Amino acid sequence: MTIKPQTGAIVNDFKKEGSLSILLPLVNYHGLKLRPDIQQDIIDIRLLFETEAAGLSSINRTKEHLKELSDIIFEEKKESQVNPQEIAKLDFKFHFLIMEASGNFFYPLLLNSFKQIYLHLVELFYSDTSVSETVFNYHNELYAAIKRKDKDDSKKIMTELLNHGAEHLERVINKNV
Repeated sequence: MTIKPQTGAIVNDFKKEGSLSILLPLVNYHGLKLRPDIQQDIIDIRLLFETEAAGLSSINRTKEHLKELSDIIFEEKKESQVNPQEIAKLDFKFHFLIMEASGNFFYPLLLNSFKQIYLHLVELFYSDTSVSETVFNYHNELYAAIKRKDKDDSKKIMTELLNHGAEHLERVINKNV
């Protein structure tokens, strides 16, 4: 919104003038129910930057990053069939840590800007607890690729993980509609 003295308020086109900070209020207006095109756009942007971040993580990660990833994987095993909300938090933590390990200043900030939407969608995703084992296997594979500094495999596994997640989320959403 632009306010001009003696003229009034003008509502700006959020696509031209907005930023990621406007996304959450727009989504909340619809009760955290995303339009299918916005949902697909979120998946597309995640594929773009998380895949690249996974590759960079394999190059730039530290021993501390590996320890933290290992700790998250251990926690996931304990939560695997228990609480979708807690699993969603661990999932976010895992992906966020990969963003940090990438060495790219903006990747963690970008993922954090989606945090509330991410947690909502991932909690819905994990409401089908049968998916946990598959995702945690991907997390293990990704951890191993990052640990051995295999950039190509890290990117490949992240792509597979995100594509699997998108397909499963679509099924869960369609089932709940």
